[in-house]
Amino acid sequence: MKITKAVYRAPDSYGDTSFDVEASVENKKEDIVDMSVSVLTILDGNNNTVSCDYDREEASYAEKDETFSVNLSSYAKAYLVSDFSKAKAIVDLTTYKKEFKKIGDFEIPADHKSCIQSNNQIEFGKLRVYGVSVFRYDPPENSSEDHSVACTIVVKNISDEYIQKVQIKVQLIDRTGSNLIDSEDYRHIPPNGSMNFQPSVYAKSGKLKGAKLDVSISSFHEIEHYNAESLLKLSKD
Repeated sequence: MKITKAVYRAPDSYGDTSFDVEASVENKKEDIVDMSVSVLTILDGNNNTVSCDYDREEASYAEKDETFSVNLSSYAKAYLVSDFSKAKAIVDLTTYKKEFKKIGDFEIPADHKSCIQSNNQIEFGKLRVYGVSVFRYDPPENSSEDHSVACTIVVKNISDEYIQKVQIKVQLIDRTGSNLIDSEDYRHIPPNGSMNFQPSVYAKSGKLKGAKLDVSISSFHEIEHYNAESLLKLSKD
């Protein structure tokens, strides 16, 4: 990883200064990069913390030998920097590969007093996905307003790996096969831990007739970690 830009701006009238950093990463691994998570740390000349922009998630994409870039920014009070000529930016970045599986299509319950369930669990890589329950929330007071449909799923990490992101996605498909709306719920899952996911969607009651809920799961697993640092320069902008 190379830092291709690391600048600060002169303090404004409020005494605030901002930092802009760009980094370029070449993927040398066989795995395809589908996501990156970055941390930008700004330090003064004595390694004191000035500011930090952390857990910056990007939908980065790079096959082997391809390059992608990330843009990071932060700000702080100028008095936190004793000497701008010695201040530096540190970038930590981790790349992740994506695994995907469709869980299934589920009918929409007839009302808020019933549910549709998958009655099974599946193994997906390093995850165990317990049975899906699809339900409707209580109807709105005005029946012409949108009605909400949700699913609840518990996913267990059956490995000793910390999984950065597990995402459950639902798509509401109407009777014609058109995608009306989609929603996502995502979590970190620690080693051997479990998390509950409850993504929901909404639509007019009439559109729920004959509709289905398409449920899928994605997980993101670490490929490689990178670290680079650079002295900051005054921006010419």
